[in-house]
Amino acid sequence: MKKKLLGVLLAGAVTASMLTACGGKETTAEPAAATEQQTRQNEGAEEADSASQGTEEKKAEVVEETEEVEEAAESEAIASAETVTELQNLHKKVVELFNIINDADRSTVITGFEAIFAEFPIEKAMDTFEESGNVIQQENLTEAEAKELKETLEAMAESGDQIIGILLATGATIEKVPDDLLVSEGTFDELLEMRMDLGLLLDGIIIAYGETDGSGDFELTEKSYEKMGDLATADQTLREVHETLSRFTPENISETGAVWMIETLSPMIDELNGLLDGE
Repeated sequence: MKKKLLGVLLAGAVTASMLTACGGKETTAEPAAATEQQTRQNEGAEEADSASQGTEEKKAEVVEETEEVEEAAESEAIASAETVTELQNLHKKVVELFNIINDADRSTVITGFEAIFAEFPIEKAMDTFEESGNVIQQENLTEAEAKELKETLEAMAESGDQIIGILLATGATIEKVPDDLLVSEGTFDELLEMRMDLGLLLDGIIIAYGETDGSGDFELTEKSYEKMGDLATADQTLREVHETLSRFTPENISETGAVWMIETLSPMIDELNGLLDGE
């Protein structure tokens, strides 16, 4: 018993000496423990952040899934009376635009521009309108189908506006231009200014290539056109354009047509003026 007790005491003494004999051992153990604790805290924080992020992602997924379900339900819903009325009005507008195009007198179109309209599929367009009109009348028309049909009709309305504008700009005769398509005051002023520039260009061509009988007046003759070469064709077309421009008023030209004419002719006028300056 005494030997056993002595062994316990010796073991305790050895342990105590190990802790105190080297001085710094105990001090080193405390920072190590603190570092380990800090590591555990950091790991816990990371786990918490990860859990929080996971929760936010799950929330986002739930919101997205909810929105998808709502969108699907909305798209499958039967189109409202308001939606159908909107489609009917849009369809009516498109049909009116293309009836105007179909009825336009193209016999007065400026030489060289006829090809723009030669292959226009007016009959196919009318078939499309009839088909879309039948779709609008369906009792089971959904909101998704209505949305798609609306986008199609809006695109066709925009195309109709552009075609009418080009028809007017190139000299075609249209009985009545819809009020909502008529040219703005600012654009019409630009059109008048371009007409003046074109007139000066044509006068310059006459002076550069024309013949005079001695009276001081110049005129273009067959000899003039021979000297002009390829410019002769452009000159004849531009004189038709100038005559067409002189007939435009704010009541018979559309905004789209005026803009198209300005954007098409302005570069041509600048280029020809450059050619004349180089003569």
